[in-house]
Amino acid sequence: MNERIYNVFTHDGFWVWSLLLLFYGGTYFFWSYIKVFYASGGGKYLNLAQDVQTLLNDCVYIGFGLVFFLYPKRLKN
Repeated sequence: MNERIYNVFTHDGFWVWSLLLLFYGGTYFFWSYIKVFYASGGGKYLNLAQDVQTLLNDCVYIGFGLVFFLYPKRLKN
């Protein structure tokens, strides 16, 4: 049995999948409540929801950029 401990925070795949999970979780939450906002006539909350979704998108895309920018490059021999 392999008892080696891996630090998943140092792997780029962990961060990419974590960001995708955050993105899709936030997006599905947002679109499910759009129907509630429209049904209740709550236009004042719709702008807030759109701003939060935009902020979430910005954070996720900046995170993708950081993952690809900061990941150490592999050199071919």
